[in-house]
Amino acid sequence: LGLRMVQSNKLPPLRSIVFMGMGDAGCNPKHATEAARCLTDPQRFGFSRHRLTLSTVGPTPAAFHALAAAPGQLAWSLHAADADLRKRLVPTACYEPEVLRDGLAEAVEAHRCESSKDR
Repeated sequence: LGLRMVQSNKLPPLRSIVFMGMGDAGCNPKHATEAARCLTDPQRFGFSRHRLTLSTVGPTPAAFHALAAAPGQLAWSLHAADADLRKRLVPTACYEPEVLRDGLAEAVEAHRCESSKDR
């Protein structure tokens, strides 16, 4: 339906969608995941999950786990690997980059293992 609206109104085609900026997906994983499901649902917008990216500053290691199962690609907006500089750039940052990196790696691995069980 969404793609038909784009075509019927002669709008340029949408090639990809990125969730980023205001309203960080990691702060609202339940609704971000539901929006991603809506966008990739063939009965709704029908976007490929390969063309959908959910970006997060990684407010907590658990945020990565909550987003890992969402359809689409998961991106971490690190801003800076140096913890002090990152804290200045992202004032809400409460975790060291290494802790978040480990949380992201664990989430990806856990989702990969779950996905391989479903095959």
